[in-house]
Amino acid sequence: MCKTLVFLAVTQLLICAPVMAQEKSLLYGNVEMQDNQPTEMPVLVEQEAQLDLAQAEDAGKPSWIEGSVYSNAKMKMRVWKRMFAGIVKADLPANISSQLTIKDKVLSFWKGSIPKYPCKVTCKPFGPKGNYRFYASGNGPRGYLENTGRDEEGFATYRYWFEKPQYLSKSL
Repeated sequence: MCKTLVFLAVTQLLICAPVMAQEKSLLYGNVEMQDNQPTEMPVLVEQEAQLDLAQAEDAGKPSWIEGSVYSNAKMKMRVWKRMFAGIVKADLPANISSQLTIKDKVLSFWKGSIPKYPCKVTCKPFGPKGNYRFYASGNGPRGYLENTGRDEEGFATYRYWFEKPQYLSKSL
């Protein structure tokens, strides 16, 4: 296909050259093709630039969060309790520490060593009311929970902000 196009282009150039030469005193031209690729034409797809929040450190970080953290749009949590009557919309305790489990889909973004599942963390109130700091034992996940309000179904939602992992050394 490409060789046919080059042949047509060279032929067109040779046919038009005498006509153009009459208009201008000299006409110089050169066509060269080096084709080491298969004869199939590449498929061009329109792309649009997007910010990858998974890689952007501190992007959109609230001012009350300390240190270097990272988050992305998939690192969210809905709060609810399973009761005998079904699911009850709930909030995290506002004045005391509590335990929660980080789901696998969020835990996959943790850059440190992955603890065995279920990953339990301690959650303590921190910063403006309704926000929290969380941590696991050892090298486990740690960071912040930002209260993002309620979703369209009325569930309290939070955004995870993971701190960069700290590696602890063991004494011999």
